[in-house]
Amino acid sequence: MRTKRLRVRWHNSLGPYLSHAKTPDQNLALQDELYNLRSETKDAFEEAKALEARWTELQREQKEVYQVLHPHCWCPRSFTLC
Repeated sequence: MRTKRLRVRWHNSLGPYLSHAKTPDQNLALQDELYNLRSETKDAFEEAKALEARWTELQREQKEVYQVLHPHCWCPRSFTLC
């Protein structure tokens, strides 16, 4: 498996490293944006988990409806549809 090398931006004459004085300022500048991104990611994950739970519930309901409409097609030993 190949790994990608990170490209480091050259900053003026500092070479591949930023000055230590600018790094905390940049971190603070990005902090709100990162918190918003974290919040959006958390919300999306929670929505996906809720949809996954709803999917399981819908499958159960579908199985029950199918059993009522097609009782002869149900295999009780294997718990699957014939």
